Amino acid sequence: MFLRRLLFIACVCVASRAGAITGVEVEIFGVEDELAENVRAFLSIAEEEGAEEKAPSPRKVQRLHLQAPDEIRQALRPFGYYSPRIRAALNRTEAGWLARYHIARGPPTIVRTVHIRVEGPGRGEPAIQQALASVELKEGTRLEHSLYEEAKNALYDAAYDAGYLDVRYQRRELLVLPEQQRAEIYLVLRTGRQYYFGEVDVQQDILKPEFVQRFVAFKPGDPFNTEQLLDLQLSLTDSGYFDQVELRVDKDLATNQHVPVTVVTEPSRPQRYSVGLGYGTDTGPRLSLGVELRRINRRGHRFRADVQVSTIKNSFSAQYLIPFKNVATDSIAFAGTLQEEEIGDADTEQLIFGVSRNELWRGFQRRLYFNYHRENFDFGAGVDRRADLLYPGITLTRKRADQPLFPRRGYSGSLDVHGGDESLLSETTYVHTLAQFRAVLPLARRARLLVHSEAGAAMADEFLALPPSQRFFTGGDRTVRGYDYQDIGPQNAAGATVGGRYLLAAGIEADYLLYGDFGAAVFFDAGDAFNDTPKPQKGAGIGLRYRSPVGMIRLDFAHPFDDPDDSFRFHLSIGPDL
Repeated sequence: MFLRRLLFIACVCVASRAGAITGVEVEIFGVEDELAENVRAFLSIAEEEGAEEKAPSPRKVQRLHLQAPDEIRQALRPFGYYSPRIRAALNRTEAGWLARYHIARGPPTIVRTVHIRVEGPGRGEPAIQQALASVELKEGTRLEHSLYEEAKNALYDAAYDAGYLDVRYQRRELLVLPEQQRAEIYLVLRTGRQYYFGEVDVQQDILKPEFVQRFVAFKPGDPFNTEQLLDLQLSLTDSGYFDQVELRVDKDLATNQHVPVTVVTEPSRPQRYSVGLGYGTDTGPRLSLGVELRRINRRGHRFRADVQVSTIKNSFSAQYLIPFKNVATDSIAFAGTLQEEEIGDADTEQLIFGVSRNELWRGFQRRLYFNYHRENFDFGAGVDRRADLLYPGITLTRKRADQPLFPRRGYSGSLDVHGGDESLLSETTYVHTLAQFRAVLPLARRARLLVHSEAGAAMADEFLALPPSQRFFTGGDRTVRGYDYQDIGPQNAAGATVGGRYLLAAGIEADYLLYGDFGAAVFFDAGDAFNDTPKPQKGAGIGLRYRSPVGMIRLDFAHPFDDPDDSFRFHLSIGPDL
């Protein structure tokens, strides 16, 4: 009897498990792209998709299905579809529930009246006129709520940012008559009086007041502008002199429309220490140590020293920085570096002393420098050579990105040109030029296209007199994958890679986030360092990606097409894409 009851209970449990609801699948028909995405975002039943660990009860699924038509109507209204026809069906399946929604959008609501007007003293303000000209609301077009909101916010922000702090809407209406498929838009903005900057009081006692005032890019009497205030706050915060920066602006304290600004600060610690650990297939394990003296005196002078240790490069560097002109971005730097580095197949010892002027220039970060460079090197033949170079140079860099670590759209570029003369303490007369460019473009919501390229030339009276640091090599994690770091370049009679006069390299990659922060990529790279005619070395492969807090972690499996000794190579790198 006991055994018979036990078998009966087991059978009931098996039957219950077989009939259990393990999830909900939602299918949407009749709409595509952004409409389909918005419908799915509004559907509460869609939130139960994939909920296999804690499946919803039948009662809950049926309740969510009943409210789905109303949610679909709400999702379509922002796009001007107020009269959709919806056929909904809910069926049981072996895996759980299947909810299907067939949507006929119906006739669109058309904008028949657009009445937008700016009144008051600021109506002729260029920023406000530009905002008016950029309004995309047009009579005879399908109603889109987002365009109405964008226009409303753009006009208000343009007036407020131009110093019209009393700005307000006399009328802001979006009237929709669904039965007539008609919409009317009314926006009437009154600017009120314009306000101006008053005195700016930066409360601090660690730096000279006249030095701190140089962070302020506006003067009393300039039109009040919130973007300039935010720029001031960011400049003071990024300077490293202050831990906290708080802006206090009270319109009620204005005198003759001049608004006083008080900046309350808390100083940062005078010293900052840093420790960094890393790993890359190009460099192996890396260790970096740094110390920064943030304010040596009340004029904002700084000092920084860094030590870097890795399998291919060990260095010690120090620099003394003197802010000038625009103290937020511009400085004079006196620097010295002592380092041992493997470049191609050469072991080098480098000593560099220099002075540089660093400043913003026409949208670029410009660096004008003058260096003395002594380099001892050996290409493995047991013969040490020495090169002394004295050269001026210029470096231009520029970067634009929608996000610093994980951009979907942006670019970075740099150009460096320097050279020396044999009659002025250099080993030979030469000019060295290197240009680099990277870009990121969106392909889809979770996919991107990344491209990189670099080109260089070293024009010298006696090229063999140039040390390895002034020659060109390529190959590695960030250039031509599939090849060892700096392994591509001309070789000497002993088979050692000694570097070339010219450099050409480029690559293209597409990545896609598969789940959360995890993704995959495919890529193709090609490049060569050469003396006469380029013979590009090519590599291609696939990679794994992870968006970490310190930047993209990339693990690439690359196949070199032109290396008979290797069939594939792993590459690991970490950091920003640009």
